[in-house]
Amino acid sequence: MFHSRRVQRIFLTLSLSLTLAGCFDTVNGMNGALPTSPSNPSAGNNPLLAGNTVQQAIRPATGAVLEDLKDVSGEYELSFSSEQLQEQTIRFQLDAKSLPSQLALSDFQLERFDENSGNWIAEGILAGWDPNLKQVAFEVKNPLLENFSTALIKLVKYRIRVYLFSNAVTVKNPDSDFRITYYPSHYGYKASVKKDADWNGSGLNAEPDIPNYIEDLDKALNEAYQSLLELKDGSGNPLFKKLKTPIDLNVLDTGTDLGNSPLGGPATISAKSITSWQDMRQTVAHELVHVLQGQYYSLWGLFTGRANQWFIEASAQYFAARALNLNSAERSDFFSDGAKNIEHYLSVPILASDARSYYALGHFFDWATAQTRESLIPDILKTSSVRDSRALNSQLQATQAFNSLGDAIYQYGRFLVTHPEADAQFALATKNAMRSMARNFLDKPTTNLINQNIYLPFKRELPALASNYLAVYATELSGDNLLVIAAKEKNSEIETLAFANPATVSAEYQKKQAVDRNTSLYTENSLSVPHFGKDQPNKGFEIFLSNTSLTETAKADFELYFLRPPKILEIKEGSVKWDLSALADLPHEKIKGYSVYIGSTALKREIPLEEGKTEQAFSHQDIHPNSEVRVTMTDLLEHEWPEPIQEKLEIKLKNIAFNNFVSTPNPDTPEIITRSVGKDTGGSLSFDTEVVGTSNQAIQWQLARIGTGGTNSLSKATPVFDPGLSAIGSFEQTGNHVVFNAKPGLKGIQFFWIVGTALADPSVRFMFVVELWGDLQS
Repeated sequence: MFHSRRVQRIFLTLSLSLTLAGCFDTVNGMNGALPTSPSNPSAGNNPLLAGNTVQQAIRPATGAVLEDLKDVSGEYELSFSSEQLQEQTIRFQLDAKSLPSQLALSDFQLERFDENSGNWIAEGILAGWDPNLKQVAFEVKNPLLENFSTALIKLVKYRIRVYLFSNAVTVKNPDSDFRITYYPSHYGYKASVKKDADWNGSGLNAEPDIPNYIEDLDKALNEAYQSLLELKDGSGNPLFKKLKTPIDLNVLDTGTDLGNSPLGGPATISAKSITSWQDMRQTVAHELVHVLQGQYYSLWGLFTGRANQWFIEASAQYFAARALNLNSAERSDFFSDGAKNIEHYLSVPILASDARSYYALGHFFDWATAQTRESLIPDILKTSSVRDSRALNSQLQATQAFNSLGDAIYQYGRFLVTHPEADAQFALATKNAMRSMARNFLDKPTTNLINQNIYLPFKRELPALASNYLAVYATELSGDNLLVIAAKEKNSEIETLAFANPATVSAEYQKKQAVDRNTSLYTENSLSVPHFGKDQPNKGFEIFLSNTSLTETAKADFELYFLRPPKILEIKEGSVKWDLSALADLPHEKIKGYSVYIGSTALKREIPLEEGKTEQAFSHQDIHPNSEVRVTMTDLLEHEWPEPIQEKLEIKLKNIAFNNFVSTPNPDTPEIITRSVGKDTGGSLSFDTEVVGTSNQAIQWQLARIGTGGTNSLSKATPVFDPGLSAIGSFEQTGNHVVFNAKPGLKGIQFFWIVGTALADPSVRFMFVVELWGDLQS
């Protein structure tokens, strides 16, 4: 049974320093005062907002009381910039005359005026209070980001009111460790608790005089509290000590937040924003962790809540998920909160004070724990120094799994990319959120490339411990193309993982070869994907990049573009003409030139691009209407596309007959020695000859026959010599060295019966077969 009474507040006199190790900020200064910005050494009667232009107070405090809340600040108008992603600390000067004589830290409520609804909305987390200066500080989110405003700068109104609790109710179940204060629903306040008819709870309805919402809250508090006390550190000791009971908790108007709690308490839970029993369990567990974290984050110690805000919130999510033993679907929802918590996740530094990142970071803690040990995060909390990032880095380095915190973030990113179905598709949701964030760093708003849009530059100064994920698709891109990705600068601190045609499940990723092949885009001149779009139903490319440095920002600019085959418009006697439209929007300065081939033979390489034209032509005497002409494009990084034909051309010499085609060898015949064969010679064969008994080593080379029969088909070769070799190539001889050059465009398997006659003695003749195995590949 609950015992109910009108609330009797526990107050601290204003002569004492009312201090608070805030959920978002712990004050570490003289007399508990918040530090003053160097750019504004005297706050005067104005609030201080770090990094923003601060406007004057627009209305003084009136002391008016509405719904048990008293105006103690008047109204302030502050400016916000859309470029500010992290939360800001605002300090307000309060009116000493309007303040109640008795005041507790949990009494303060910050409110922002919402122009769309015309209402004042409670928000922010108490960050500190200076009773001597009568200044209070709150951490707030940027309202431009909260409301998806397109404005670059906006003026926003704020005010401070304090709860008087003159007609609030406090209840405690004798079997509970908690004492709960709330406003009954019949008051009709914004802070009034939900009616039973509006609450979708656990079904608990044991006390007719106690709202079901409060009964469920007490149940959730005790269950979470007992589970959190069971968490152990690496030595097997409890992570958290039991709190002095009863533990106070307030149910108030928290705006859109489900709850907020300063480190050490008292916790505050929303009177109306929680919509289900599961949401209540998760909210309560998270807020209770903040109360328990007060055992480690002390005002007079070395910690500052602002520096460690990311860890405080991420670990609260992680510990809450462990205490509640959530399944995969529940964990996904808890960490992402319908994608709200992952909008900036990993795209900003993991140390950022950004609510769209640090709640989801609990998932990283969960993953890192699975890779190392269960006590990883508890041990960090127990061994933290000035910054929790140092403790986390040290703990990770001590494991066999990671080299550093930066390495762990990169490995975690690889896991998310290659396991999109993990934790009920939490990984996929993160990839999608990061892809949306990456669009902010593109010159063009689209990530879907088409024939006319083949160039996409990415530009970002990537902060330490921040990452990006970019996925582009080219479903409408036609033809056989070369995809090129090149970083502007090399940087060994940036690690990458890139795939062509992204998979949808981990099993498919296991079969794929990464484009960067265990290296990094930022340590290579470039990466490339040949035949992109050819016979591919899923034309796409994805890249994850992570700055593994703990301290240094890295220039992460890169370019992504396609080289498309130039379209040949005309081949006629002595010339070829091609279209320049394949360049599309690719900057012309990226192109080194065009090359023209017949087969594998280059007629001219790196022909300069003719600016201001839509067509370009090249003339050469070897070009005929039926010639197999190819035109390629080469960029400044020496990528050539289409790839020139690489002749895997094997030329073999086989002896057929000696001395006028008799079978008995004559020592006076030339000796033929093959020196080099293959594609590296560009369709040429070199060998040495020797004509014994004479200093005249010259040999006349003549074609006897062309055929497709085997090398034993001597009967097909007649002694009728053809002095012209233009049909197959040419022979060049210098001393004993002979080079046979195959004619460009020879294909298939062909046999050439060649007769060599010693010019010193025409009776010395030798017949051999040149076998041409023309396995030509493009």
